[in-house]
Amino acid sequence: MVIATVMFRSPQQRIEPTPSAPPAPVIAKSEPPSTVNHPVADVVRKVTSAVVLPSVIFPKPDSVVTHDQLEFKWKPVPRSRYYELHVVTPEGEPVWEAQSEGAFLKVPSDVTLRDGSYFVRISAYLDDGRVQESAVIRFQVTDSR
Repeated sequence: MVIATVMFRSPQQRIEPTPSAPPAPVIAKSEPPSTVNHPVADVVRKVTSAVVLPSVIFPKPDSVVTHDQLEFKWKPVPRSRYYELHVVTPEGEPVWEAQSEGAFLKVPSDVTLRDGSYFVRISAYLDDGRVQESAVIRFQVTDSR
């Protein structure tokens, strides 16, 4: 009977511990950027200074000057090494060119400008290698006023 009981007994399931699964890899969680409306500041790497051009003070545009009054004055440009002055005819032919470290040039006695119209332009050569140019100014030269 013992044998029959053991044989007719229903099979029991054996409970065995199952091996644990390997740990899952860590995945970085990304969150969307916040939607707070803060003004975004502009990134400025270098503050650029305002461009200062030389401007002719004398002779005034379209003015008439006599030979003995003929000199050139202009507004100086910061950090300029020197200036070049160019005087040309209405046709664009060079009449006189000169350099100055200051903001003033007088026409030398050996340069003769005939009565008529001329144009002058000043170029400022800066310490950083740039060149700033003035507007072209028209003036007239005459013997008398």
